[in-house]
Amino acid sequence: TWFRDYLYIPLGGSRVGRVRRYFNVMITFLLSGLWHGANWTYVIWGGLNGLFQIAGNVKNTLLSRLPATLKDGRPVVNRDCFSYRLFQRLMTFALICLTWVFFRAESLEAAMIVLRQMFSVHNPWIFFDETLYTLGLSRLELGLLVASAAVVLAVDVAHEHGVTLRKRLERQNLAFRWLAYLAAILCILIFGVYGPGFDASQFIYFQF
Repeated sequence: TWFRDYLYIPLGGSRVGRVRRYFNVMITFLLSGLWHGANWTYVIWGGLNGLFQIAGNVKNTLLSRLPATLKDGRPVVNRDCFSYRLFQRLMTFALICLTWVFFRAESLEAAMIVLRQMFSVHNPWIFFDETLYTLGLSRLELGLLVASAAVVLAVDVAHEHGVTLRKRLERQNLAFRWLAYLAAILCILIFGVYGPGFDASQFIYFQF
């Protein structure tokens, strides 16, 4: 929010014309990338995020100018249908993953190597021949990652359908609530990152 409050809004924010607003967005994201490090990888990361924000705004503007329905009454673009929302989410995820290649790469050359490998190497057997476990995560760690992602996805879907797990839990009896609290604490103690090799100073944003 610092860049929004002290850069984007003073530049005019969204109160200016469309072209100037896009300029403000791009400047904000480029400087955000530069703030993370004096490296072209960070600048490109910020620039891509700004570009995708602008592209999304342009897309929404174009869609709003289309007629609401066809002659037979069907919607031109049904933004509420499952397939449209799924496409939006998958596209967002793919684009964000693309930007993070530049954020985590040590150089532009390294980023381009990763991108070339992403779009040129197709080895589905990596999921079956245990090669996947040589890329940094053990079988247990990968299982925990998948399980955690599934829990986050399930909670998000529940919230989207109006189900708030916290309120559901509050309506349960005292014994069930404490059992859930203790289970959460136990998961943190078992699966948390602790031990001699743990260093909290390695948190990524401490270097900026």
